[in-house]
Amino acid sequence: MTVYIASRHEGAIKWLQKHGYTGIIRTSWTKQRTEELGPEDIVVGNLPIYVIDKILKRGAKMILIGIPGWSSEKRQETERELTAEELEKKGAYLTEIKKIVMVPIEL
Repeated sequence: MTVYIASRHEGAIKWLQKHGYTGIIRTSWTKQRTEELGPEDIVVGNLPIYVIDKILKRGAKMILIGIPGWSSEKRQETERELTAEELEKKGAYLTEIKKIVMVPIEL
């Protein structure tokens, strides 16, 4: 089992490490990295939904970082990355994504 931290944000990486998630830090995620995953691997971070779907199809575990009431608009207001301490203060949490059902829509 390998833990991958998929983030380029120093505050998020430090927050994860504080909560016991240590492993290989990936500041970018590629198709090749997804294809290298095994069924015991864990990816922690925030990635696009289609990438998460592929990670789950490899049998790996996917865990997202969340902040209660947080949105991209709020992030733009701060114009900077949050520190590990700020993430803790805002109540950051982890959510495991177990399944994604994607169904094409006919146009």
